[in-house]
Amino acid sequence: MLKSGMAIFAIVGLSLSPAMAKDIPIKGQTKDKIVNGCRAAGGAGWEGRYGAYGCHNRSGGGIVCGGATKRDKKTCTIYMEVPPPVPEREDVRTFGKDVAEGYDPIRGDAPNAETK
Repeated sequence: MLKSGMAIFAIVGLSLSPAMAKDIPIKGQTKDKIVNGCRAAGGAGWEGRYGAYGCHNRSGGGIVCGGATKRDKKTCTIYMEVPPPVPEREDVRTFGKDVAEGYDPIRGDAPNAETK
């Protein structure tokens, strides 16, 4: 159960953050190099089913190598988290208006009717 729960957590976590990915040849990307190097650098190195292994870095990017299919066994996928877009001027104006009306979108505080 723990393994399947972790897999679901990983899938959900990765799907919530936009990411850019690119496949590269697996040559030179050994399990020892990826997993242990990742852990030594403070990331989350892991080994999974079907020969898959990888690393999720503290920066939000990482690498996944190996797997069940013929293609997976020959490639690694590197990915990086895509930073959020730079706010437009209208976004900033809207933010200021929300704060002035008592709503803080960062904390998610709703305006309190009693304080108005």
